[in-house]
Amino acid sequence: MTPLAKTNDFGLLLLLVPYLKRQWPQFLLSFGLLVPVAISFGIQPMLVQQGIDGPIQQGDLAGFRWVCVWVLLTLVVRFAFQGWQSYIVQEVGQKITADIRDDLFRHVTLLSTSYFDRTPVGKLITRLTSDVEALGDVFATGAVGILSDIASLVVTTIFMFSLRWDLALLLLLLVVPVTGLIIYFQREYRKANFKARDRLSELNSIVQENIIGVNVVQLFGRGRLNAQMHRRVNADYMEEVNRTISTTPLCRQP
Repeated sequence: MTPLAKTNDFGLLLLLVPYLKRQWPQFLLSFGLLVPVAISFGIQPMLVQQGIDGPIQQGDLAGFRWVCVWVLLTLVVRFAFQGWQSYIVQEVGQKITADIRDDLFRHVTLLSTSYFDRTPVGKLITRLTSDVEALGDVFATGAVGILSDIASLVVTTIFMFSLRWDLALLLLLLVVPVTGLIIYFQREYRKANFKARDRLSELNSIVQENIIGVNVVQLFGRGRLNAQMHRRVNADYMEEVNRTISTTPLCRQP
């Protein structure tokens, strides 16, 4: 496992801080938009509860209409701010990805020739393309997604305790074992994902080397042997990807 793989998730996020500082105003704006999104999300159950206990039981059609108007208004506010926030996050994520790609390319061009002699070009291409995209997604869908979930959880918890503290406390106690399972599967997903990235770089190396050296491959009759090698690495890559798929639904639950 590479030194980067041994770094925890918080350490990986710290690596993005220098790039995040370049987009600091947009990041603060996206973070600020989480507040109205979380509030509108937490108000909706209260409005539904008020509508059921009030106008519906009393047969007040006019009051029920007003409740529907308020629910619709909170939905509009929520989706509007959520869409705006999502657009800003994706834009910042793409800018961070572009900055990382530029820095990596500049760094690679300054490496010694001996490094390229012992490192397959396919692995370098993988690091400069798909791995950089995955690192950008850490911010766009990971870090901000966690902040959004935390904001929604805090607001929802406040509303729950304001209504029924006993039921709210019971639900919080149930969250503890669920959180433990999510953390466990998140670690398993992370291990499988690193292995999948390594297999992908190895797969790209085989493809790149065989395409560039196709004359040598045909001259020495290694077509069938190299195809078997590619098939084996491709199967290993597919197996590692399947492992990440099996843990993704649980480790990404809010």
